[in-house]
Amino acid sequence: MHTKRMKCTMIMLGCLFTAFFLSACSNGRYTYELEGGEQTKVMQESGDGQGGADQSAKESLVQAEEPADATADRTEKAADTGKEIYVQINGAVKYPGVYKVQDDARIFDVVELAGGMTEDAEPEAVNQALPVEDGQMIRICTQEEWELAQAEETETSAEQADDELVDINTADVAELCTLPGVGQARAESILAYRQEHGSFQTVEEIKQVSGIKDGLYTKIKDKIKITQ
Repeated sequence: MHTKRMKCTMIMLGCLFTAFFLSACSNGRYTYELEGGEQTKVMQESGDGQGGADQSAKESLVQAEEPADATADRTEKAADTGKEIYVQINGAVKYPGVYKVQDDARIFDVVELAGGMTEDAEPEAVNQALPVEDGQMIRICTQEEWELAQAEETETSAEQADDELVDINTADVAELCTLPGVGQARAESILAYRQEHGSFQTVEEIKQVSGIKDGLYTKIKDKIKITQ
């Protein structure tokens, strides 16, 4: 009776141990397989996939870090190859002088380095978006300087336009023939009038020349001038 009870107890313990061992092997990260009559420990993913998740997380972390490292490398290389140049800025800025800038700088960058424009500066006098060049001199005009420059430009344009007019008091036949509607005969008539009456006193006086009526005068009045 006692021996039979012992056998039952041993069988129950054996079953419990086997169940515990199988459960531990299936849930853990390792399992044991028989190879050549010996147990060999091999890696396996856990039942809930935690091992695979950990590995995937590590791979994701590496992939996320690589672009940042590559960007940093490119930034460092770009900085190493950056070229510095020198430009001078004068005029209506707070701190005129020579400044060292990157070769891709713009005029507004140099203006900023010079402390910005003064109150009497004329911002429209310069295109601040233009790139700068090594050795360049930039001048920021005052409002007064800008107005004078504009007035001189207008005067120069007027003089150039005036130079293109035909002076009917000094022009020869060839020059007079450049006027619209004026041919050889009319050009000679203008010369004859000058010889008889002297220099024209007004532009409109040319209508006194034979063959030049109001219609022709309208065509040429903006293309002729007189000198005394």
